[in-house]
Amino acid sequence: MASLGERVSGARTKLKNTVLALASCVLLLPFASSFAQDGTSGLITDMVTEIGASVLAADQAGNDADKLDHYLVALDRIVYLKMLGEASDSEDGVVVNAAIADLATEGASADDLRSLALSSLYRILSAGGDPTGRRVEIESLIAGIESAPLRVSAYIEYAMLEASSSTQSALPLLQTATLEAKSIDELEARSSALAGIALAAASFDGEAAGNLSNQTIAEIWPARARGFARYAIARQSLDGELSKASPDDLASAAQAALSNGDRALALKLASAIDPEQDDLRTNALNSVLQAALESSDLSLFPILATAYADNDAQIRAISQLIANRLETDRLFDVIALTDYLPDGPSLASIEFALAAALDEAGLAQMASDAIARGGAVIAGLTGIQRDAALGQAIEATIATDKLDLSMEFFGQLADRTQVQHALRRLSKALADNAQIAEAKTVFDSLVAEEDIDYALSGIAQAEVKAGNIEAGLAALQTVTDPKNRGRVQAQLARAYSRGGQFEDALALAADIVDLDYGVQAYLSIAKTGVESKVEGVVTQSNDLALALAETAETEKQRWELTVDIVGSIAFAGDFDAAQKLADDIADQTLRAKALALLSQNLSAASESEAALVLLTALPASSEIDDQIAEGLVSLSQDPQVLEQVVDRVRAFANDRLRVTTFRAIAEGQLDRLDVYGHGQGAGESTNTRAIPQQVGAVVTTANQSLYSNGRFEALALPGGLHAVDGYGYPDLGRGVADLRREMPTPVAGNVSVTLANLSPYNGKFLEDLPSGNTGMQVAATAQGELQPRVIVVESGVYTLGQLVDELIDTAGFALVQRDGGVVTLRAPVIVGEHATLILSGQEASTYNLSATSGAFIAVAGKLYVLDTTVQSWDEATLAPRPATKASAGVFRPFFVGWSGSTINMGGSTFNALGYAAPKSFGLAFSAGPKDLLANQPDAPNPTGTVVDNVFRNFEYGFYSYEADDVYLVGNQYDDNVVYAIDPHDRSHRLVIGLNTTYGTQNKHGIIVSREVDNSWIVGNVSFDNHGSGLMLDRDSTGTLIYGNVAFANHQDGLTLFESSCNLIVGNDFFNNGRAGIKVRNSWDIGIYNNAISNNAEAGLESYTARIEETSESRDFVMDPYVAVASFAMADNDIAGNGSGLKVNGVSGYGIFGNNFQAQNGPLVAGDAKGLESFLIGGEGGRAIVSKSCLPARPAYVCPFRDLGIFLGDGQELAFSQQPAAACTAQHSAAAAAPQAAVSHQ
Repeated sequence: MASLGERVSGARTKLKNTVLALASCVLLLPFASSFAQDGTSGLITDMVTEIGASVLAADQAGNDADKLDHYLVALDRIVYLKMLGEASDSEDGVVVNAAIADLATEGASADDLRSLALSSLYRILSAGGDPTGRRVEIESLIAGIESAPLRVSAYIEYAMLEASSSTQSALPLLQTATLEAKSIDELEARSSALAGIALAAASFDGEAAGNLSNQTIAEIWPARARGFARYAIARQSLDGELSKASPDDLASAAQAALSNGDRALALKLASAIDPEQDDLRTNALNSVLQAALESSDLSLFPILATAYADNDAQIRAISQLIANRLETDRLFDVIALTDYLPDGPSLASIEFALAAALDEAGLAQMASDAIARGGAVIAGLTGIQRDAALGQAIEATIATDKLDLSMEFFGQLADRTQVQHALRRLSKALADNAQIAEAKTVFDSLVAEEDIDYALSGIAQAEVKAGNIEAGLAALQTVTDPKNRGRVQAQLARAYSRGGQFEDALALAADIVDLDYGVQAYLSIAKTGVESKVEGVVTQSNDLALALAETAETEKQRWELTVDIVGSIAFAGDFDAAQKLADDIADQTLRAKALALLSQNLSAASESEAALVLLTALPASSEIDDQIAEGLVSLSQDPQVLEQVVDRVRAFANDRLRVTTFRAIAEGQLDRLDVYGHGQGAGESTNTRAIPQQVGAVVTTANQSLYSNGRFEALALPGGLHAVDGYGYPDLGRGVADLRREMPTPVAGNVSVTLANLSPYNGKFLEDLPSGNTGMQVAATAQGELQPRVIVVESGVYTLGQLVDELIDTAGFALVQRDGGVVTLRAPVIVGEHATLILSGQEASTYNLSATSGAFIAVAGKLYVLDTTVQSWDEATLAPRPATKASAGVFRPFFVGWSGSTINMGGSTFNALGYAAPKSFGLAFSAGPKDLLANQPDAPNPTGTVVDNVFRNFEYGFYSYEADDVYLVGNQYDDNVVYAIDPHDRSHRLVIGLNTTYGTQNKHGIIVSREVDNSWIVGNVSFDNHGSGLMLDRDSTGTLIYGNVAFANHQDGLTLFESSCNLIVGNDFFNNGRAGIKVRNSWDIGIYNNAISNNAEAGLESYTARIEETSESRDFVMDPYVAVASFAMADNDIAGNGSGLKVNGVSGYGIFGNNFQAQNGPLVAGDAKGLESFLIGGEGGRAIVSKSCLPARPAYVCPFRDLGIFLGDGQELAFSQQPAAACTAQHSAAAAAPQAAVSHQ
């Protein structure tokens, strides 16, 4: 097949050969008079004469400049003729159009003349002609070409010209040519045009050119045309003796290259074999294919998927490539490879296999999309091919738990005998799902005895579960396979034992031949015996299970069964026997699993110390960690050993295991501390009405004075404390599985490369930093440009790795590179408001964001990061770039989500990201940029879901600025430089739950600061942070702090500074370096049902302070405060602290039923000294109220007070009932001039 370039060249040769004929035609032009006798015919004659003369003059001209002038004159006349034809009446129009048609027949159409003019222009420029103005002329000529194939040819020649000086400027021309080629309707012409583009791109240097060539060939159809395109490219690249080699010699050279490990050369040589030598070429390509599969050489996959000239061979090769990607869980590669397959049974089969794999990975939406694509392919199939594809569809929908759809496909089968394996699985799956009637319907279609046996056992098992023991017994008369019989027998034994028929159960278990089901049956009987307190049956069943396990054919099977038996014996309470049996297990990993089961039962029996000794004595390794994790979770329920447990989990080597274990521990702590029974919560943060709330009216009651010392008065509160258990929190149950289910399938859109200063999303990073640089300086330096290039995903759904195939502007190096399981980003990426970007473990195990090249990801649309590792990458040290306080200003990559964005992150590890620059802290959700908000003031605040991740060594593990409804649950934060979690500035309705924060280098584990309101901090575990475990700061109100644990922090367990109207309920604060709870300049604070123990300073400290005297960097215009404090504390356990309660400058507080025990210092301190008897004794509540002038209540909104939660707690008494009390001013912050504040914006 001739290439497009060859065809165009031939056409132009023909045109030149017809010049003399055209000149002769001009001499005979009186033909025009036969059409009209007026002046029009004369004008037409003159025009045609001029055109012929100009073409003849061009052919005879001695240089290209003269040729160009003559061609342009001829073109001008034809354009004028066309205009004349369009403007004339019908008779004259016929004459004009006939003349134009005759000219075209002789090779002098407008398109021909534009092409000839362009060729002259290209030669002028190639010879060193002045390009000034010429590019505009070229582009105008190309734009005027009406024939798409000629237009494509013109772009190709233009690109070849540009490539002589700059590949970077040539590639966009080829990309434009590709768009033109795709518009060609005729298949052969379109394929020929695309082949010409691919051939040109392959002649350029650079990875981007190769990507464009591959991308273009993928559009060629059918496979034979693609194979010929690959052949032309390969032949073009050969030089020397190889360019003359025979097909046999090329095949031998390809094999030699494979032997030397040079797979790329082998593929080039195999592709250069003439496609007419089909068997030889296919065999050579197959050898390269096998080598690429064995080495997972992804760079060769796109070429191998388009290199075969035989359609069947190509389909087999693509199927092998897909199988490889399925086996390695690189499912996005599979989706991309399906684009190379034609509709047919192979594509349907692969789509359904892909659907099953996607569902197994939890990617439910993508699985549904694959099923839909497969179903669309089935609709076009007939006969045996259709039935085979329907069988695959049934298998896939079983795997994806879409049994209703499975039944739809079942109903479409014409010949059910062809898909018996799928039908037997469907029958059992329906039975397992208790759809017994449907299972029997499918069962009736089975023919082979083994299929009937398998399906019937599943139906019988379901019948017995449903209480139909007779059906199970009847099935045993038919089912013969030992494993299938064992399935039914084990279920019957379980049913008999639950009915108290232990002898029948044991007899049935003894009849089971299958070893696994036999042991399972005995252990289920033992479990029921424990629950029914029939001790003899328990011992007998466990002994019989152990004896049966001894008959295992392999040691491994024996030890696996023994593990379950250890768990059964421990469940029965015989811990010594269980440990002895566990110690006999030779396999170290299985022994650890057995001891973990034993430890769980010890924990349940309140034997925590013994359980801890068992688990911590085991050596640390990934395999053992995996086995003992569940045991450690059970053990963590005992607060006495919690510190030791988290230390052991902290040492886990596997990030995934560690973060899931920490989340499970946090869930256990919340369950332990859940005094109001809220569990995992309910409702969404966006709908607070769905969250349990209790409304009451605020009233003031008369209170009896008990004592006054002139400074304070103690009052009885006979009304009691208003119930607070009605206010809950949103559902904390979402995790990475929810994000997997909703992640979309990639869909092509638009991707471009532009200058950084042209995107409104980069303005913040172009501002000067204190260092004198900008946030773009590293990228600019790496690219050698004043304004660096950034990648813009404008629309569509893309993975980061897919951008490799989309980008054509390389800036001198690959902006995105994929090497096996690693994708490296070397430029900033902007995800536009209509686009979605995905980073997924289904594409790459690791994403390296180059710190050396200034990479970062800014999101205005959507971002998904799931099941992978994302880290900064220093290309000098070939490692992540770590940070400490000393290196905080050194650039490191980051994520930022702007207004309108949604960032979803789950199941991933993020390492060494962010630095001390605005919006660049690591992971930031921020309203803005300012220019965008100026034009779109109603743009929604950024939001997202961040669950089950590890955030390590960030500047800030999480930061927000005016973000709403961010769901931050189940994450691990360790070794972060400043803060682990830091929502800031007017962020609202945040859900911060079940996170574990530890090892923060400089400040706090979790802090919310500056009007971060109406949020929930629930079930978090925060320890060993340089500052406090938890903190609320700078007028953050309306937050419920519930069920958290904070210990071993260098400062407080919980700190509240200048943050009123907050509830602190059911937390555990212990072993912290300062106070358990410290409250400054805050009122309307409810502190209920907390455990506060063994903190170095006070269990609870509340005080007022004039902070403008000590906070030199604080801006009191931005962050005003009032030096007022009040609180109510009820039903707290306060023990072993430096002091129990310390108050200074507090206007008033309520005390209800707290349990103070054995403080290491005074029971009370500060202003509370001397009031001990009123604080801990007597019936009902007490209020301690200052006798000094009381301030008026500051004007602000308190949702908890509006709900009536603080009703009757004594805090009302801390404020003057007069709107403007005489001494209110002394409590207000001085109106100092604004200071230079440390800004987080």
